[in-house]
Amino acid sequence: MEQPIHSFNFKSLQESDLDLLCRWLDNPHVKAWWNDALTHEAIKEKYRKRIGDKIIVPFIVYLNNQPIGFIQYYLANKVGGGWWPDEKEGTIGIDQFIGVNELINQGYGQQMIAAFAQKMFSNAHIKKIILDVNPNNVRAIRCYEKAGFQFVKKILTPDGPAYLMELKRL
Repeated sequence: MEQPIHSFNFKSLQESDLDLLCRWLDNPHVKAWWNDALTHEAIKEKYRKRIGDKIIVPFIVYLNNQPIGFIQYYLANKVGGGWWPDEKEGTIGIDQFIGVNELINQGYGQQMIAAFAQKMFSNAHIKKIILDVNPNNVRAIRCYEKAGFQFVKKILTPDGPAYLMELKRL
């Protein structure tokens, strides 16, 4: 895993962040892969429930004190909904996106993910980080590989076919 070049901060999602999250989810580069077909009110309700949660933990990502994206981690074997029931304790999953159009395709995603992984691995309990990615999302796959993730296998998730990728503690 490469050391991040940029300084990222991860602040717990707050009620005041929900409008920004909705705007980001409307961006075409996000909507292409995060299309839950939810109204803004439904999105707000979904993420409002996660504020302060211990199973799914969402953050707004800051770069130079400016909000630029979203990332969340979840306890893989406790998230439910048909996701990761066979994963062991010490495995977390992550979901993320860069919300600011001007920052995509510039390496910020890889740096953001590497910085978040470094933060997560500072907890000795966390041994592995997993993520699933649509096989057609080549840009994201390359980003994850650059952040140190390795392809494990093709899987079928509740959202459809995906590649399972993982990053293990060194």
